[in-house]
Amino acid sequence: AEGFKLYFPVTRDISYGSALATQPWEGEDPTPEQLLEALLDGPTQEGLRSPFPGVVVILNMELDGDGVLHITLSEQYGGLTDMAQTLADACIVMTLCQLTGITEVEISTDGFWASRPASRTLRPEQIELMSLLPEDFP
Repeated sequence: AEGFKLYFPVTRDISYGSALATQPWEGEDPTPEQLLEALLDGPTQEGLRSPFPGVVVILNMELDGDGVLHITLSEQYGGLTDMAQTLADACIVMTLCQLTGITEVEISTDGFWASRPASRTLRPEQIELMSLLPEDFP
């Protein structure tokens, strides 16, 4: 009823509260590519920040018959670790899983990074369990 939302980490100097907040999608009937591009462009709303390092490019995106959206991002995304990776993954998953037919997102990166798996598949329920979202999240 409220339209689509883009999820971004909040900018806070305090260490409590939700790690993510939303910015409304300015448009109608977005494609997965449009939503992800809007995320990669960064927020326009004050109090939010981009979770992505520098310029990250979408190399491939494909939805399979089981509702898994397979995304391959450029090498820069692979440089994320720990909480930075968790927040970036959460922003992608929570934003894209609003679209009908997408139940999970598999995120892979181009290039080799020994410190992380080549890809991982996440569902919104897993993000909610990480306590990154506000308590009033639907």
